[in-house]
Amino acid sequence: ESVREINLATYVNEVMSTLANEMKKNQVNYSFSGDNTIRISTIPGALAQVITNLVNNSIRHGFQSGNENSYDINIKIEQNSIDEVCLTYHDNGIGMSKEVLTQVFDPFFTTKRNKGGTGLGMNIVYNVIEQKLSGHINIDSNLGEGVTCIITLPLILVA
Repeated sequence: ESVREINLATYVNEVMSTLANEMKKNQVNYSFSGDNTIRISTIPGALAQVITNLVNNSIRHGFQSGNENSYDINIKIEQNSIDEVCLTYHDNGIGMSKEVLTQVFDPFFTTKRNKGGTGLGMNIVYNVIEQKLSGHINIDSNLGEGVTCIITLPLILVA
């Protein structure tokens, strides 16, 4: 888990390709937008863990079976300051109530307690971003409007 320089877009798309079978099985479409030239020094494995957890949460919690709409995940990358990059993850799932939103990062909080949910996925995402990757995460959501996660990461992670 050492720090190394990566092309962020290339790496994110590689991680998403490893999730392609799961997304295909659940009829999830993925799209990328934004700057595909940004290079950052970070811990790639930790970033992959974050993206994987976000996708798994979208599939398990956001995309309900029986929905006739297509399920979409979009990841956008843009440099938002001289030393930071912004990765915006958006799904078009069922969204979260304000009550759920206030607890989403709490350890052991889950809306799927009796369906195998541990309630640790988003707590892990929060801790990996805030501690390992020296970044920040904000989540915005309304019921029926999907979820948007805005992740800010330093261009150069000081280990």
